[in-house]
Amino acid sequence: SARDGTMPGLSFFTNAVLGQSTQQKNTDEISELFANNGAEFDHYIDRDKAVIALRTLLDNEVLEANIHLFNEILTQAHFPKEVYERVKKQMIASIQ
Repeated sequence: SARDGTMPGLSFFTNAVLGQSTQQKNTDEISELFANNGAEFDHYIDRDKAVIALRTLLDNEVLEANIHLFNEILTQAHFPKEVYERVKKQMIASIQ
């Protein structure tokens, strides 16, 4: 991002770990819940914006469950050390 100041890559890294874990759910649980409910969770960042998107079925029960999980990801994001280390290794590998 153009606004990372003295920490280049901070917003990119933060965006990369977003959706990996919440205070109640780990990466596998989040992926499984979205997959079982026919939802697609996506997020990316470029120079001047971050995008966080949810594509979901419109069935009321499924829609409500997916929105609840999406909200949990946004409001209760959790960055445990193992997620941090895994994403860090993936990023380093991608630039080597």
